[in-house]
Amino acid sequence: VIGRASDPHTDFKLILRQHDLDDTFPATVEAEVAQHSKKVSIAPDDNRQDLRDLTVVLKGTAITWWALAHLDVPVAVTPGVFLAMQGLGVMGAVVYAGVFLAVASLSFWVKDRVGLVNPLFSINEAGRYPITIYHPAVQIFFSMVVPFAFCAFYPAVYFTRPEGWLPWLLAGPLIAAASFLAGLAVFYRGLRVYESTGT
Repeated sequence: VIGRASDPHTDFKLILRQHDLDDTFPATVEAEVAQHSKKVSIAPDDNRQDLRDLTVVLKGTAITWWALAHLDVPVAVTPGVFLAMQGLGVMGAVVYAGVFLAVASLSFWVKDRVGLVNPLFSINEAGRYPITIYHPAVQIFFSMVVPFAFCAFYPAVYFTRPEGWLPWLLAGPLIAAASFLAGLAVFYRGLRVYESTGT
């Protein structure tokens, strides 16, 4: 979904209920890319996208790099560790994208006004804590069902206690790919059952 999907204020549940999904798809990808390339700006503006998200990533990377250099961690601070840190961030982003895409795509079937995405934000908050504080069933939930542990906990243990969590660390890219592919599968399945108004 390119059209209105790039607008953070787009309410897809409302679009689905009003049968307006057809309007969200642009005529051509090239036209959409050209339209959005005009909106990118470094200076914040209400009608334009900006690069604030990039600065958040850069600040987070700098703080993590500084912390690794000044704390006693079992991982040597090298350029390879820097690349691994970036890779773990990408892995977490892919997990988030897959899980949220899957849950948001359930709106094709569930025409509820509240939807399922809001409760997912609460689950996300719980997933930010070390999973070792939870019951083993909850640990499995955050590792396999809604794998938010791969967004915070497992990347953190890579830098603190990698030897105890190596199998989970190695499974991270597979879990991220699986969650994203599952999200895409739910989305495309939902597109098949979408009932357009025909207008």
